Amino acid sequence: MHTSYSKIISTPMTTFSTTKKLKVLKFDAFYPNSYFEKLKAIDEKKIASMNYEEYYDWMISQRMYLSDYFTYHMRQEGWQAKEFIAHDTLLMKKLIRNGEIKKIGIWYRFLFLIKFVFSVPIKDLFRPPILKPIWRKELKQWLIDKYIESYNPDVLFIREPSQIDGRFFDKYKKSKLIVTLIGCNTSHAHRWYAHRNDLIFTIFPSYYDFFLSQNIKSQLVEYGVDERISREIVSPSKIYDCTFVGLLGDPVQSEKTLLMESIANSDINFKWWGVKGININKYPALVNTWHGETSGKEMLEIYKSSKIVINDFVDTAREESKTNIRLKEVMSVGSFILSRNSKNLTALENSGALRTFNSTDDCIAKIKHYLANEQEREKIADTGLKYAVEHFNYRDIVRNMMTTISQSYERKFSSI
Repeated sequence: MHTSYSKIISTPMTTFSTTKKLKVLKFDAFYPNSYFEKLKAIDEKKIASMNYEEYYDWMISQRMYLSDYFTYHMRQEGWQAKEFIAHDTLLMKKLIRNGEIKKIGIWYRFLFLIKFVFSVPIKDLFRPPILKPIWRKELKQWLIDKYIESYNPDVLFIREPSQIDGRFFDKYKKSKLIVTLIGCNTSHAHRWYAHRNDLIFTIFPSYYDFFLSQNIKSQLVEYGVDERISREIVSPSKIYDCTFVGLLGDPVQSEKTLLMESIANSDINFKWWGVKGININKYPALVNTWHGETSGKEMLEIYKSSKIVINDFVDTAREESKTNIRLKEVMSVGSFILSRNSKNLTALENSGALRTFNSTDDCIAKIKHYLANEQEREKIADTGLKYAVEHFNYRDIVRNMMTTISQSYERKFSSI
């Protein structure tokens, strides 16, 4: 039987229970990485003096993508849980420098210091140039192996796309619980294979149905809001009339891009931030209203400072799967959302938490209406924050996930 998105919203949260306090290592990625590198360059001197733990805390504090929203609440419930951003070379440098990898040999430690600190590819001297990418990949995966050995988690929790070759985790199939959270097209993950996993969390009902048909334990989840964000992100005033943050100009974002181009061409004071797709130069109004890449705290501050934030979906989104993290990000700072209409947003709109539009003309008309009616707009924004905290709180979402993870772990290893 098909499970709808509305069922996720209406399903009551279960009480978290487990007989074992599990240890979780979560693999994730920050997007866009180019923006993350820019942040590091701004605080380069400060970051250079940080040890691993200080840098880890700084990294999490940037609130990029899913930050520590899952692992924080796991720790609050008594589990041990950490993030691992595998594409960040600096994190690996600090792991080695600060001795976080306890069992790394002195000789290999020296080689890694040379490789990562001074960027000298030692083994490349003994390999043909065509093999350099292979050596770099081997080196990265060897270090992750050593960190897993040192941290010794019970659960490897992979948020796709984690930018790690999925085959890397095959060796841990017998000794660890392999859990994936997939909220993207499976083509974005590198050599992803559903049956590699013991448990899959997904935001897509169609994926959920498929995994169950393949006899893979699966559970529908959704993105949430973290109550810390509304306290951390402070904006003195609404300085932007209408904003959007996200990828535009990409072939699979054509409908969304056309909408934003029309808004940018109108007399609305519109600004957008995000990654430029390969076709962006076909949309001159968007080129002129682009304000750079953003993510994390800066993005949340933009949302907080916006009177209206526009939301739209990727072209390939099926009707029952139309949801995205942007909705929850805007709700988490208490700003007004105007989203393209979708059946699975009916409960949100009926609750007064947001407003939707059906066409480009309808969108522009509603932008103008809510810009002119501040009291009505801000009441909806406040309702959205309250509704999100009550229905989409990561604390409750993670408790549900922990129960399922615990049950899967006990089922897999109870006979060992």
